[in-house]
Amino acid sequence: MPKTPFACASVVFCVFCTLLAAPYKVLAVDRFAATETDRISILGAVQAFYRVEYSQTGPTIKLFEVGGGDPAMNGSFIDICMDHNATVFVWETGLNARHIQKIRINPGNTILLDVLEDVMDANATIVSRKKTYQVEFYIVNDVLQNRLSVTKRQ
Repeated sequence: MPKTPFACASVVFCVFCTLLAAPYKVLAVDRFAATETDRISILGAVQAFYRVEYSQTGPTIKLFEVGGGDPAMNGSFIDICMDHNATVFVWETGLNARHIQKIRINPGNTILLDVLEDVMDANATIVSRKKTYQVEFYIVNDVLQNRLSVTKRQ
């Protein structure tokens, strides 16, 4: 089945970000919410689902590991859905990992994601390593905004 243009663009973006993320550089990307059609199209590829509450008055946060990457190396794209005061947005984060290991909610509208990523070493062997990404979302006057920022932490 052919990939949708949205999924293909996501793969190209992930490759581009990987090329830019040389050692000691930080990947920081602003992401904008998916369209209604894109939100529905990812449901068939969901491999894992996590639900967390930011606070009693904050947004409900859902993270999805969505298939579509190379299953031999990583294989899951990470998408986030947030629901706050009847406003719902879904984002492709641009992250491609093997698996989410831990989700931490931090003050300041920040989520820390510990993921397991596969990389190829100098011997052409695929090895896994732990990486942490910071996801920052924005609420202005108690209204969820349609963008978030993703940053690789050192």
